[in-house]
Amino acid sequence: MGNQINLSITEIITLFALLINTLALLFVIGQTILSRKSLNATKQSIEEAKRARQLEALPKFGWVIHVQVDLEKWHKDLLEKKE
Repeated sequence: MGNQINLSITEIITLFALLINTLALLFVIGQTILSRKSLNATKQSIEEAKRARQLEALPKFGWVIHVQVDLEKWHKDLLEKKE
């Protein structure tokens, strides 16, 4: 009977260890899924920030219009002075 009790305790400890290992595996799987989602969100955020920086780096075309208006004004003034 003593062997049966030790065997039962061994089985209980084995089942308990199996339960703990299973819970730990599920926890690691959950962490992996969350890490992957976080990585994808970070990647998307970095890409959006990169696009924003690229758009900010594009030249502003307001000055082109301003220069064109000034050139037309100067051309008109020169034509008037020439006549």
